[in-house]
Amino acid sequence: MMHIHEVLDMKPSTIKEYFDGQSIFITGSTGTLGKILVEKILRCCPGVARVYLLIREKKNIPIAERWKQITDLPLFDVLKETNPKALDKVTPVQGDLVTDNMELSKEDEQNLIENVTMIYHMGAMVQFTDSLTLAFENNTKATYMLLNFARRVKNLQLFVYVSTAFCNMNIPCDKAVEEVIPATLDWRLMMKLLESQPLVLDALKEKLLSGQPNPYTWSKWLAEQIVNDYRVYFPTIIARPAAVCSTIRDPFPAWIDTIGICGIVHAAAYGILRIIYTRWDSYLDYIPADAAINAMLVAAWKKPSPERTDVYNCCMVKDVSIITEDYQRYGRAIVENAPSKHIVWPYHCFVTTNELLYRIMFILLQVVPAALVDLVNLLQNKKIWALKLTTKMANLTRVYKKFIAVHLEFPNDKYKALNDVIPETEWDSFNTVYEDLTNEKIISFGYESIKKYYLKEETNERSVIRNKRRLFWLKVMDEILIFCFWMIGVYLLYKVIASRLPF
Repeated sequence: MMHIHEVLDMKPSTIKEYFDGQSIFITGSTGTLGKILVEKILRCCPGVARVYLLIREKKNIPIAERWKQITDLPLFDVLKETNPKALDKVTPVQGDLVTDNMELSKEDEQNLIENVTMIYHMGAMVQFTDSLTLAFENNTKATYMLLNFARRVKNLQLFVYVSTAFCNMNIPCDKAVEEVIPATLDWRLMMKLLESQPLVLDALKEKLLSGQPNPYTWSKWLAEQIVNDYRVYFPTIIARPAAVCSTIRDPFPAWIDTIGICGIVHAAAYGILRIIYTRWDSYLDYIPADAAINAMLVAAWKKPSPERTDVYNCCMVKDVSIITEDYQRYGRAIVENAPSKHIVWPYHCFVTTNELLYRIMFILLQVVPAALVDLVNLLQNKKIWALKLTTKMANLTRVYKKFIAVHLEFPNDKYKALNDVIPETEWDSFNTVYEDLTNEKIISFGYESIKKYYLKEETNERSVIRNKRRLFWLKVMDEILIFCFWMIGVYLLYKVIASRLPF
């Protein structure tokens, strides 16, 4: 019998050939990257044998219905036009990562053990929760349980773990190289602590975080250690996407159905957020969603190292830099050219990293206007929403403060090198570096995708004209209010000066 690494040595000449006959088990397929991965495999790797998707029931919606809701998204339109029968290769499997044996039925469990050849573990709780216990259970323990299950899979060739580029935030960015960096904590000890004294985890939160900014990055940091330890049983790859933005090319430009860390920028563009805790020259590493998925497929085809876990920082800010000032400059023009009906006020944004000044300006620019809006709504018997939204913005800023007010740029040499090994005939389908990419294009696609696919707005000419008219009157009101505030300020200054004059 051939050893698994001997099988991997016989690498097919093309990426599509590599996926021919593969049976792939994917967790997290209902998330943004998971959906794109499934669509990409079905459309660009038509020889794949079967794709198993771990899906749990949510709000009493059966998994078959959840899968149908996903395939009804515009993301799958190209696939339906070119190869609709590819969807027949998908088998939804009911289960839950955080439960024993993933709550698989005996039939599904045996089917996966007998047939699966690759695993893409994308499932995670991506919210920046304050609970160490919750993050550890969903991201670290779940990975451990899946890896134990993977050991039972008879013909497993590869385990791909999707981590995050921010999992090593406890060291300088330039030191977060593309390899598994040893943790200062033992994940086995944390596992025992969770089982025996779960309340202790949160009680010792600040100590256990070990310099990590939040439980999410901490839990992914520990999960990488487990994946690396399991490399002795099967080849392992870790993909670390940075902040995920919309697709650039594949299956079409400007698709994403979530906001994530970029929500702060969009909140400012919509006039919801008028003060941001950041600097004009700060930047956050990012990756277009389709580029990240291409990297995961190319890395799988490229022969994994038998001695170590191959790690790829899926990042692009080193190649196309986007600073806070770019969002202000291009964002304003993009919003005015195609405004959203959800814009609540013209684009004004004050930026500072001074804690005291930020708190004062947040009260003046966020809390006071929100209170006035809610007061007007209350008097008109309408729904109160402004202060609630302002609270969410405050929490969002608190959570992301350590990400958006600094320079976050990670080494990505191994990620960029993936582009060099792609067969020339498949470069258009699987390239990971976009040479014609500009910061203006990324910002424009991000705004368009949020408006069209997250907020589900109409984009026809009539709606654009209507929204432009609405924005015009908002700007008129804005100018009037600014003029009034200036006049009040001048009047008060005049009264102060006049009171001090001797005549």
